Amino acid sequence: MKKIVVSILFILPVFAIAQKEFPEVEEAQEEVFEAVENSPVYPGGDSARQAFIVKNIVYPDSAIKHQREGKVYMKFVVEKDGSVSNVHSVKSFDDDCAAEAIRVTKMMRWIPGTQRGKAVRVWVVMPIVFRLY
Repeated sequence: MKKIVVSILFILPVFAIAQKEFPEVEEAQEEVFEAVENSPVYPGGDSARQAFIVKNIVYPDSAIKHQREGKVYMKFVVEKDGSVSNVHSVKSFDDDCAAEAIRVTKMMRWIPGTQRGKAVRVWVVMPIVFRLY
């Protein structure tokens, strides 16, 4: 039993030294803006965004079967390069439709928002409408 205690006491100072000599570098997360001078826009505007969604959305079979229609509100970050991250639904009428809206939103590329002339990360909330025809 004494050997285990002694070994642990001997190892602990080594870890403390290693942490001091080789500190972990944490990647600094840049601020995500909610309001900016120039908001992110979808290339071609709202009509192009809607056309992209209509072209790529696959209406879930479960929602068709139960005649479910409504809106899914998506929230995501438009990154400095126009890609999207942190995609999730904040309000939805159907879980399968929310999953499909997430899938399609992740495919989108935007023109990033700017603040003081520089591209910045910006939160966006966007509704996606599911309507049976």
